[in-house]
Amino acid sequence: MKEFNTNKQNNFPRRLVTDDWLDSFHKTGTGELKTLTNSMRPLIQAGDSLCIKKIVGTSKIKIGDIIVFWRGNMVITHRVVRKIKRDKAVWFLERGDCTSQTALVHSESVMGVVTKIKKKGNVLDLETIKMKLYNRALGFVFLSEWIMRLYGRRITGPLSFIRSVTKAFYVFLKSLLHRLMTKSIKTK
Repeated sequence: MKEFNTNKQNNFPRRLVTDDWLDSFHKTGTGELKTLTNSMRPLIQAGDSLCIKKIVGTSKIKIGDIIVFWRGNMVITHRVVRKIKRDKAVWFLERGDCTSQTALVHSESVMGVVTKIKKKGNVLDLETIKMKLYNRALGFVFLSEWIMRLYGRRITGPLSFIRSVTKAFYVFLKSLLHRLMTKSIKTK
């Protein structure tokens, strides 16, 4: 079981994930948590409940999956943008849907993947084939956006317009995919 600091300044995350919740999650392999932030907006917003499934092994986690992981003593929910295997270890490049910041997460910090999103009495099932395709597509859009940010600065001269065209294209694709995903929400 993961240990985490329980001093007063770090008490906020502890209220979200209690020892009882962790014990239940480890026994059953599933759990439900409320989201506290909007880092995954528009798909996941503060107050939405997430159904999480424990994943054993990293081979089942794909680009585009929404993972729940530990960062220090906090539980974070973000999308996988890239999977990196280095020195017998697996790392995930992750980011929130409404941010452009990315970070690496070691596979040992991953608790599981989000399987359902519950929003005000409605449920979005991420395990359907359609939703898996949308998530993969969104993951690859974020990956190519990340690559373009890394190497796009090298494009100069008459071809520099490619940067602005691709940025506009990524914005269009992200909004289209998010719209398609939110239209798939089913009422209970």
